[in-house]
Amino acid sequence: MLMGVIGLKGVQDLEAKVNRAFFDPMCGTLNAIKPNRNSHSHTYLKATMAIDAPSVTIKHCQTIYSGLRDIDNVLQQLT
Repeated sequence: MLMGVIGLKGVQDLEAKVNRAFFDPMCGTLNAIKPNRNSHSHTYLKATMAIDAPSVTIKHCQTIYSGLRDIDNVLQQLT
């Protein structure tokens, strides 16, 4: 999605300047929650369907937010 806004060169610059300590865990967390998100979003809830505890969801959100905040900081520097 960013490529459409800032172009290929902008994405390459972003990836070169982003802090990997935030970016890599964010990507890993997004990849980890994607299967559960898809199954919960595209099917009806069943009594046997497991849902993460709020503490787990909050931890995922904090990791993703840290990565997005770092991306935002880098994008602000690129402009």
